[in-house]
Amino acid sequence: MVARFRDDGNRARVLLRLVQFNLEGGNTTTLLTFDSNSFSPQANFQANSVATDRIPFDFAHNAYYVEATLTKQQPLSTPLGGGKPALGVVVLTRCVQF
Repeated sequence: MVARFRDDGNRARVLLRLVQFNLEGGNTTTLLTFDSNSFSPQANFQANSVATDRIPFDFAHNAYYVEATLTKQQPLSTPLGGGKPALGVVVLTRCVQF
């Protein structure tokens, strides 16, 4: 999973979860998590990725979605100037190993 996002420091966070929803039982399972705090903060957008072992997608029995949570914390001293989290795009891609 590749994300183009902005996390400009400790008052911003972008959290993405690839979720599987079972159509028969209604159960949800998080398959993959992307946390912008795992990468160095930057004032501008950046692209980074996370990967896992092969995910066997089963569209006959499941639906899939990406849940995005953007968190902004205001500084204690002033109400302005907090973090500026943003999300540009999320791409699910297959990594081919040779």
